[in-house]
Amino acid sequence: MKRLSVVFLAFLLLLLAVGCGQQPQEGGEALLAGGELRLEDLQDEDGAFQLESLPVGTSKADVQQRFGDSLNFGGGVDTNEIWGLLEKASYEGYDVQVTFELNNEALELVHLYFRIPEDADPEAGAELYDALSQEMEELYGAPDDVLGNENQQITSTVSRWYSTEGERPTLANLGHAQMNGKTSSLYLMFGLNQFITDSSATE
Repeated sequence: MKRLSVVFLAFLLLLLAVGCGQQPQEGGEALLAGGELRLEDLQDEDGAFQLESLPVGTSKADVQQRFGDSLNFGGGVDTNEIWGLLEKASYEGYDVQVTFELNNEALELVHLYFRIPEDADPEAGAELYDALSQEMEELYGAPDDVLGNENQQITSTVSRWYSTEGERPTLANLGHAQMNGKTSSLYLMFGLNQFITDSSATE
């Protein structure tokens, strides 16, 4: 009887541990730990498009210290560098590659690349883009800019959301490109707004 009580207590402790492990990670922690992407984490408490746990301006040294061996150098030009996490995150069953764009030794943008399997349905990428667009609009309203380009082989669409909250203007940029009717690129990047100046962002 005593042994059964001990086993039952151990089982309860295990359930509690599992339950605690399933608590949602906020501020982008799940994304950075190879978990599920939560689009609501793209804005911090002030309304800037940056991760609460890894804001724009984080130093290169801090990024390297935080991720250590799980960080891989992807190349660079002049003062611009790209670093990627070896462990992929996920969104609705799709792998998401997380990369960081740094300039002058400081974080400027986080890039998320959605991996569409080669053998996926030709419409899978477009459907995922529509789902991302819809969720982004539900969270942040209609995009401030929608840009499109189409020729005989390539069709591309880019939607941008801008924010002037925080110390510097930021943005979220959702892009989708199709070649011969099949997705060739699907990405979401957010962070420092490199497309408009501080003055034009407030107009």
